[in-house]
Amino acid sequence: MDTKARILDAAEATFAQEGFDRASLRVITARAGVNLAAVHYHFGSKEALLEATVRRRLDPVNRERLERLDAVEAAAGAAAPALEPVLEAFLAPPILALAALGERGRLIAHLIARVYFEGGVEPRRVLVEQFREVVQRFAGALGRALPQLPPEEILRRLQYGIGVMTHVLADAPQIHRIAPVPLAEEDAETTLARVLAFVTAGMQAPAARPRASVARASAAR
Repeated sequence: MDTKARILDAAEATFAQEGFDRASLRVITARAGVNLAAVHYHFGSKEALLEATVRRRLDPVNRERLERLDAVEAAAGAAAPALEPVLEAFLAPPILALAALGERGRLIAHLIARVYFEGGVEPRRVLVEQFREVVQRFAGALGRALPQLPPEEILRRLQYGIGVMTHVLADAPQIHRIAPVPLAEEDAETTLARVLAFVTAGMQAPAARPRASVARASAAR
Protein backbone atom coordinates (compact mmCIF):
# COMPACT_ATOMS: atom_id res chain seq x y z
CA MET A 1 0.00 0.00 0.00
CA ASP A 2 1.40 3.41 -0.91
CA THR A 3 1.95 6.21 1.60
CA LYS A 4 -1.14 8.20 0.63
CA ALA A 5 -3.44 5.18 1.01
CA ARG A 6 -1.92 4.32 4.40
CA ILE A 7 -2.55 7.85 5.62
CA LEU A 8 -6.16 7.75 4.40
CA ASP A 9 -6.80 4.41 6.10
CA ALA A 10 -5.32 5.69 9.35
CA ALA A 11 -7.29 8.93 9.13
CA GLU A 12 -10.48 7.00 8.45
CA ALA A 13 -10.09 4.99 11.64
CA THR A 14 -9.01 7.97 13.76
CA PHE A 15 -11.73 10.35 12.58
CA ALA A 16 -14.34 7.60 13.04
CA GLN A 17 -13.23 6.91 16.62
CA GLU A 18 -12.34 10.42 17.80
CA GLY A 19 -14.23 12.85 15.59
CA PHE A 20 -12.56 15.68 13.69
CA ASP A 21 -11.81 18.05 16.56
CA ARG A 22 -10.25 15.43 18.86
CA ALA A 23 -8.39 13.51 16.16
CA SER A 24 -4.64 14.08 16.30
CA LEU A 25 -2.36 14.14 13.27
CA ARG A 26 0.29 12.52 15.44
CA VAL A 27 -1.99 9.54 16.08
CA ILE A 28 -2.81 9.33 12.37
CA THR A 29 0.85 9.41 11.35
CA ALA A 30 1.76 6.80 13.97
CA ARG A 31 -0.98 4.49 12.68
CA ALA A 32 0.12 5.02 9.10
CA GLY A 33 3.80 4.58 9.90
CA VAL A 34 4.75 7.92 8.32
CA ASN A 35 6.00 11.27 9.55
CA LEU A 36 4.04 14.52 9.78
CA ALA A 37 5.75 15.90 6.69
CA ALA A 38 4.11 13.14 4.61
CA VAL A 39 0.63 14.32 5.66
CA HIS A 40 1.46 17.91 4.76
CA TYR A 41 3.00 16.82 1.46
CA HIS A 42 0.00 14.74 0.33
CA PHE A 43 -2.86 16.72 1.89
CA GLY A 44 -1.61 20.03 3.24
CA SER A 45 -3.73 20.21 6.40
CA LYS A 46 -5.95 18.26 8.77
CA GLU A 47 -9.01 19.85 7.13
CA ALA A 48 -7.92 18.73 3.68
CA LEU A 49 -7.19 15.25 5.03
CA LEU A 50 -10.75 14.96 6.38
CA GLU A 51 -12.16 16.03 3.03
CA ALA A 52 -10.01 13.52 1.14
CA THR A 53 -10.96 10.76 3.58
CA VAL A 54 -14.69 11.40 3.14
CA ARG A 55 -14.47 11.92 -0.62
CA ARG A 56 -12.68 8.60 -1.11
CA ARG A 57 -15.76 6.81 0.23
CA LEU A 58 -18.63 9.09 -0.79
CA ASP A 59 -17.59 10.03 -4.33
CA PRO A 60 -18.28 6.56 -5.80
CA VAL A 61 -21.48 6.21 -3.77
CA ASN A 62 -22.80 9.56 -4.95
CA ARG A 63 -21.84 8.81 -8.57
CA GLU A 64 -23.85 5.60 -8.36
CA ARG A 65 -26.78 7.46 -6.81
CA LEU A 66 -26.88 9.92 -9.70
CA GLU A 67 -26.47 7.17 -12.30
CA ARG A 68 -29.38 5.24 -10.76
CA LEU A 69 -31.48 8.40 -10.66
CA ASP A 70 -30.66 9.10 -14.32
CA ALA A 71 -31.95 5.61 -15.17
CA VAL A 72 -35.16 6.09 -13.13
CA GLU A 73 -35.89 9.44 -14.79
CA ALA A 74 -35.09 8.09 -18.25
CA ALA A 75 -37.51 5.19 -17.69
CA ALA A 76 -40.24 7.64 -16.61
CA GLY A 77 -39.78 9.77 -19.72
CA ALA A 78 -42.06 12.81 -19.68
CA ALA A 79 -44.03 11.46 -16.71
CA ALA A 80 -43.15 12.00 -13.06
CA PRO A 81 -40.89 9.27 -11.66
CA ALA A 82 -42.37 6.83 -9.15
CA LEU A 83 -41.42 7.54 -5.53
CA GLU A 84 -39.97 4.18 -4.48
CA PRO A 85 -37.43 3.85 -7.34
CA VAL A 86 -36.20 7.40 -6.62
CA LEU A 87 -35.68 6.58 -2.94
CA GLU A 88 -34.06 3.26 -3.78
CA ALA A 89 -31.58 5.10 -6.03
CA PHE A 90 -30.64 7.20 -3.01
CA LEU A 91 -30.58 4.51 -0.32
CA ALA A 92 -29.23 1.43 -2.08
CA PRO A 93 -25.67 2.56 -2.99
CA PRO A 94 -24.42 3.27 0.56
CA ILE A 95 -26.27 0.38 2.21
CA LEU A 96 -25.04 -2.21 -0.29
CA ALA A 97 -21.52 -0.77 -0.71
CA LEU A 98 -20.76 -0.62 3.02
CA ALA A 99 -22.18 -4.10 3.63
CA ALA A 100 -19.86 -5.48 0.95
CA LEU A 101 -16.84 -4.10 2.85
CA GLY A 102 -17.60 -5.99 6.10
CA GLU A 103 -15.75 -4.61 9.14
CA ARG A 104 -14.21 -1.82 7.09
CA GLY A 105 -17.72 -0.88 5.99
CA ARG A 106 -18.85 -0.54 9.61
CA LEU A 107 -15.86 1.69 10.32
CA ILE A 108 -16.71 3.86 7.31
CA ALA A 109 -20.33 4.07 8.49
CA HIS A 110 -19.12 5.34 11.87
CA LEU A 111 -16.93 7.89 10.10
CA ILE A 112 -19.83 9.22 8.00
CA ALA A 113 -22.11 9.28 11.05
CA ARG A 114 -19.46 11.20 13.03
CA VAL A 115 -19.12 13.77 10.26
CA TYR A 116 -22.91 13.98 9.83
CA PHE A 117 -23.76 14.39 13.52
CA GLU A 118 -20.64 16.09 14.90
CA GLY A 119 -21.70 19.53 13.72
CA GLY A 120 -18.33 21.33 13.65
CA VAL A 121 -17.57 23.93 10.99
CA GLU A 122 -15.24 21.72 8.95
CA PRO A 123 -17.37 18.54 9.01
CA ARG A 124 -20.41 20.61 7.98
CA ARG A 125 -18.49 22.17 5.07
CA VAL A 126 -17.30 18.77 3.86
CA LEU A 127 -20.85 17.37 3.92
CA VAL A 128 -22.30 20.39 2.12
CA GLU A 129 -19.78 20.02 -0.69
CA GLN A 130 -20.29 16.26 -0.92
CA PHE A 131 -24.07 16.35 -1.01
CA ARG A 132 -24.88 19.61 -2.82
CA GLU A 133 -25.55 18.09 -6.26
CA VAL A 134 -27.08 14.89 -4.87
CA VAL A 135 -29.56 16.72 -2.64
CA GLN A 136 -30.54 19.14 -5.40
CA ARG A 137 -31.12 16.35 -7.92
CA PHE A 138 -33.04 14.08 -5.56
CA ALA A 139 -35.12 16.93 -4.10
CA GLY A 140 -36.19 17.80 -7.63
CA ALA A 141 -37.09 14.18 -8.44
CA LEU A 142 -38.98 13.75 -5.16
CA GLY A 143 -40.87 16.97 -5.82
CA ARG A 144 -42.05 15.58 -9.17
CA ALA A 145 -42.97 12.25 -7.55
CA LEU A 146 -44.89 14.02 -4.75
CA PRO A 147 -46.42 17.13 -6.35
CA GLN A 148 -48.91 17.51 -3.48
CA LEU A 149 -46.11 18.44 -1.06
CA PRO A 150 -44.42 21.86 -0.96
CA PRO A 151 -40.64 22.01 -1.61
CA GLU A 152 -39.82 22.76 2.03
CA GLU A 153 -41.71 19.64 3.15
CA ILE A 154 -39.85 17.55 0.57
CA LEU A 155 -36.49 18.80 1.84
CA ARG A 156 -37.41 18.20 5.48
CA ARG A 157 -38.47 14.64 4.75
CA LEU A 158 -35.33 14.01 2.72
CA GLN A 159 -33.32 15.25 5.71
CA TYR A 160 -35.18 12.84 8.00
CA GLY A 161 -34.58 9.99 5.55
CA ILE A 162 -30.86 10.74 5.52
CA GLY A 163 -30.86 10.69 9.32
CA VAL A 164 -32.60 7.29 9.41
CA MET A 165 -30.19 5.83 6.87
CA THR A 166 -27.13 7.19 8.72
CA HIS A 167 -28.29 5.81 12.07
CA VAL A 168 -28.98 2.40 10.55
CA LEU A 169 -25.62 2.23 8.77
CA ALA A 170 -23.71 3.19 11.91
CA ASP A 171 -25.96 1.12 14.21
CA ALA A 172 -25.93 4.27 16.32
CA PRO A 173 -28.64 3.36 18.86
CA GLN A 174 -27.39 -0.26 19.12
CA ILE A 175 -30.98 -1.18 19.89
CA HIS A 176 -30.20 -4.90 19.66
CA ARG A 177 -28.42 -4.58 23.04
CA ILE A 178 -31.57 -3.44 24.85
CA ALA A 179 -34.34 -4.91 22.69
CA PRO A 180 -37.01 -6.93 24.56
CA VAL A 181 -36.84 -9.60 21.85
CA PRO A 182 -33.75 -10.95 20.04
CA LEU A 183 -32.86 -9.19 16.81
CA ALA A 184 -31.18 -11.50 14.34
CA GLU A 185 -28.47 -10.36 11.97
CA GLU A 186 -29.90 -9.41 8.58
CA ASP A 187 -28.29 -9.12 5.18
CA ALA A 188 -27.92 -5.86 3.30
CA GLU A 189 -30.83 -6.54 0.96
CA THR A 190 -33.19 -7.02 3.92
CA THR A 191 -31.90 -3.86 5.59
CA LEU A 192 -32.40 -1.95 2.35
CA ALA A 193 -35.95 -3.28 1.96
CA ARG A 194 -36.87 -2.25 5.51
CA VAL A 195 -35.32 1.20 5.33
CA LEU A 196 -36.87 1.77 1.90
CA ALA A 197 -40.35 0.78 3.13
CA PHE A 198 -40.01 3.04 6.20
CA VAL A 199 -38.73 6.10 4.33
CA THR A 200 -41.24 5.64 1.49
CA ALA A 201 -44.12 5.62 3.98
CA GLY A 202 -42.76 8.74 5.67
CA MET A 203 -42.37 10.58 2.38
CA GLN A 204 -45.97 9.75 1.43
CA ALA A 205 -47.50 10.87 4.74
CA PRO A 206 -49.90 13.84 4.71
CA ALA A 207 -48.25 17.21 5.17
CA ALA A 208 -47.63 17.97 8.84
CA ARG A 209 -49.91 20.48 10.57
CA PRO A 210 -48.43 23.11 12.90
CA ARG A 211 -48.62 22.15 16.56
CA ALA A 212 -51.10 24.96 17.31
CA SER A 213 -53.49 23.51 14.71
CA VAL A 214 -53.15 20.06 16.25
CA ALA A 215 -53.89 21.45 19.72
CA ARG A 216 -56.97 23.31 18.48
CA ALA A 217 -58.26 20.19 16.69
CA SER A 218 -57.81 18.12 19.87
CA ALA A 219 -59.61 20.73 21.98
CA ALA A 220 -62.51 20.82 19.53
CA ARG A 221 -62.97 17.06 19.87
